[in-house]
Amino acid sequence: MNEVSKLTVAEYIERWLKAYKFYSLKPASYDRLESVFNNYVKDTIGYYQMGNITSNDIQKLINKMSKSLSYSSVKKIIELLRPCFKHAVLVGVIHKNPCDAVILPRQNSMAVKTKKIDILTDKEVSVIKDITNDVICKKSRKHKHAPVFVLILNTGLRCEEVLALEFSDIDFDKKVLHVSKSVSIIKNRDENDVKIKLK
Repeated sequence: MNEVSKLTVAEYIERWLKAYKFYSLKPASYDRLESVFNNYVKDTIGYYQMGNITSNDIQKLINKMSKSLSYSSVKKIIELLRPCFKHAVLVGVIHKNPCDAVILPRQNSMAVKTKKIDILTDKEVSVIKDITNDVICKKSRKHKHAPVFVLILNTGLRCEEVLALEFSDIDFDKKVLHVSKSVSIIKNRDENDVKIKLK
């Protein structure tokens, strides 16, 4: 067994992400991939050594995760592991890709995760509009963003779409609002912080 194959799966994936994926993916895509690793791989099969991990180990992880995660979330785990192990084969760290024998459970047999959406009642919408209109009329600087709430209520725009709006997106003559971009929050890895990026 060579020295690199003695690395844990977590150590190898971290190195692979930083060396090969960081410069080839968009920041938001890289953040998503890193999130999959941190949430589902690092503290599960991450403790295995690269030279000892088997298809069975990965299949057990996939089967376990399929009981609580959506199909797309489980698929993302494989989409992280398969190319990483493929790279390990190409550079001679391991002899075969353990993901090649792994099978995704049928989509209709997996847990269906539905998000509960809380919808404001007509009365609640009316109260918010009354309050914001009152604030707008008083021209209170303390609540200068009140019109934004009215915009969201009347259009159904998502917060990230509203945050990306610029004056050039508004045609005041035709009273038309053009929505063509949104804001995403990504890690600013140079400063260990986050930054906002338009997409």
